[in-house]
Amino acid sequence: MKESINLRLMTFNILVDRRTDEPYSWKHRREQILSILRYYNPDIFCLQEALEHQKVYLEENLPEYSCFGIGRNDGNLSGEQVPIFHRKDMFDLEDHGYFWLSETPSIAGSIGYDAKCPRTVIWKQLKHKSSNNTFIIANTHYDHVGKAANSKSIHVIKEQLLLFNENIPAILCGDFNSSEQSPAYDEILSQGFIDASKTETTIYYGLPFTYHRFMMNEYKSNMESLQQQHDRIFRPIDHIFYNGSIKIIRYGVLPDNRSGVYPSDHFPVLCDFNL
Repeated sequence: MKESINLRLMTFNILVDRRTDEPYSWKHRREQILSILRYYNPDIFCLQEALEHQKVYLEENLPEYSCFGIGRNDGNLSGEQVPIFHRKDMFDLEDHGYFWLSETPSIAGSIGYDAKCPRTVIWKQLKHKSSNNTFIIANTHYDHVGKAANSKSIHVIKEQLLLFNENIPAILCGDFNSSEQSPAYDEILSQGFIDASKTETTIYYGLPFTYHRFMMNEYKSNMESLQQQHDRIFRPIDHIFYNGSIKIIRYGVLPDNRSGVYPSDHFPVLCDFNL
């Protein structure tokens, strides 16, 4: 019989390096992001909006992790990435891959349905070394415009992941650009995935939303008005879903900041689970 193990997962939209104004530039934020990763010490972490140089910065400063990611524009280095990092000493990488959230998931740079940008999924099949437990971890970033694309993407994901192994547990995380009130969120649940923040065993910590758009100064005073204007701000749009023999222990939305300066316009999500 395989032994039961506890693992820690983080998913974090680190904000693509495009802004040059302080304190929002990557140069200003990157050390804080690195500190968060070191402090919370996840066994696996998944990023969204990482350009190649952002990914490389974290790789070089966290050599205990093995990283895999590709640019969404060409399957190489161009464009945003959704890389997955896992601890080298804890897991064996049994398989890995990627695909696009489109009607042609194997065609690099393909844009699906009514999406504005190419969107990808990165996945790894990992085996925990000491227990021999195997599972799939998948990471994605849904489109910020295409509503039909976001509703249909879970069908592409499920079909593609089943090509590899339908008999082992799977975890799906990322920035879904979809709140709990959206059709896209409901569609994920309809395909057999469970929201890790809402199980009977989950101990929940932190704020009830993940996207703040660097507007936390207006959270209490102007939240309802902003929510009416924008369907994602001050709502949970970064999620962790799973299926199979997994038990969620803790789930937290981490509002870490330094004197009111935040490392990204999204909060990281942390999840401890038993496999």
